[in-house]
Amino acid sequence: DTGKLSSNIYAANTFGAIIGALAFSLMLIPGVGTHQSEHVLIALAAAAAICALPSGGRLKWGIATVVVAVFGIAVYPEVPWQVFAYGRETTIAVKDGRLLYNGEGRDASIAVSETSDGVRFYHISGKTEASTEPYDMRVERMLGTLPALLVKVPRTVLLVGCGAGITGGTFVVQPEIEKIRICEIERLVPKANSIYFARENHDVVKDPRTEIVFDDARHHVQTTDDKWDIITSDPIAPWVRGSATLYTKEYYETCKRHLNPGGVMAQWVPFYETDPDSVKSGLATFFEVFPNATVWSNDIDGEGYDSLAIGVDRKSVV
Repeated sequence: DTGKLSSNIYAANTFGAIIGALAFSLMLIPGVGTHQSEHVLIALAAAAAICALPSGGRLKWGIATVVVAVFGIAVYPEVPWQVFAYGRETTIAVKDGRLLYNGEGRDASIAVSETSDGVRFYHISGKTEASTEPYDMRVERMLGTLPALLVKVPRTVLLVGCGAGITGGTFVVQPEIEKIRICEIERLVPKANSIYFARENHDVVKDPRTEIVFDDARHHVQTTDDKWDIITSDPIAPWVRGSATLYTKEYYETCKRHLNPGGVMAQWVPFYETDPDSVKSGLATFFEVFPNATVWSNDIDGEGYDSLAIGVDRKSVV
């Protein structure tokens, strides 16, 4: 029955695709990395080829297949760390950088690099997201310091996105702060920044007031009953896959409902790698939820680089 045979083959292929995707993305890549996972793929391909060989010549051709597979595993090169760090910009990335840390998790790959002049960079999903450059440090500290100045007595903080931890570290040095909750989707991020950015972030990950929640930020805000004096949202750029939901009206409305009276929300707004219409759209969305919001610039020599928008949970202008 050719119909039955075809359906069995199709079902087996579908089942294998599901199992393969789950096993590699959830177990193998986080466990042993992309390079070793590719070795497993070569071995599985060789095993499948041997199973498909006719019984008459299986031994001879099977040995040849194993030899080719072993050779392929031996010579297959590792993925350059620059790919994890710079992604699509690998060919134009910083040339004198050296790798300090590289990790592959279930939700993202991260890297930490350092240039010859001692500047450290934090990369996630093939994009540089934070650094110890003065212009980056400025906005990272602004995201924590300015909201705290606009709240009468700031006690509780929610940070969306851990990054290098520098924004979170600004709250460590403020004695009024009693609770710092960091919502981060990738477990490797706090592990890396607690080592390579500990001085800049005042060791926020190990501070007794800090609680790290590994969850999608939108899901966490929607499902928790907690409220905060400050919500600082600093996710990856909105054009990166999966992050656009953290720049929507619905997300801002949910955050606003979880602010204490007089609470403040700060939102990072990038100008680079985008266009004016996208920036205007993002700000308009934020202002729709926080009509009296203000925009604070982080320019370089008078030219736009990035900024942050700050909204308050009351009708009066701060």
